Amino acid sequence: MTLDIRHDAIRRAGRTVLEAGSITVGAPAALAIVGINGSGKSSLFMQLTDTLSSRGSAVVTLDGRSATLAYVPQSPGLPDWLRTERIADMYGLAFDALVDAMPGLHLAEIAGQRASTLSLGQRQVLAIAIALGRDADVTFLDEPFSALDFRRRLGTMELLRERRDAGRGVVLSSQAASDLIELCDRFVVLRDGRYIFNGRRQDLAADADVREVELRLLHLLTMPA
Repeated sequence: MTLDIRHDAIRRAGRTVLEAGSITVGAPAALAIVGINGSGKSSLFMQLTDTLSSRGSAVVTLDGRSATLAYVPQSPGLPDWLRTERIADMYGLAFDALVDAMPGLHLAEIAGQRASTLSLGQRQVLAIAIALGRDADVTFLDEPFSALDFRRRLGTMELLRERRDAGRGVVLSSQAASDLIELCDRFVVLRDGRYIFNGRRQDLAADADVREVELRLLHLLTMPA
């Protein structure tokens, strides 16, 4: 299984926020996107999932065919006036089925609630459940663990491992190296609107020690241009 990602330069507000890029990932297709705030990670995710208004094109293929995509933004935009069941229904999903299929996300705790009453972590876990429930070829997750409690982080990580091992693509952004090395074998590092590293985790750091990975990433993100 091969995941291919290609995109033109991404421009926002009249400036280029990320150069054109091409990434190829073999099985298991779990890809980490790393960068400091403002490096272009979210713009990349939105461009690839066609949620960013931009003139540049983007293509995501899995084994040579156009891939179906799902996207979890860092701050999910949910209709405040709708209840959780209705929000799931908007995506053609049954909320009760998500509860049963994803027990590690503890969705039953937010059943029947309006989005306006949900905490940031609860909104985030609902968006994750909906994205995974769509069973897309590739799921993009932008800082998905930033507001999750300990239980839901572990539940989400297990679901992502299952998808990766089943031959689905996972593209993940996180500021925590522990999240990335737990799931991803391929790392892409962005800095100042450019790709500065694109390779295997073993090429980034000799072993999976979190501190070593953090130090290597820090060097890439702060070394003189």
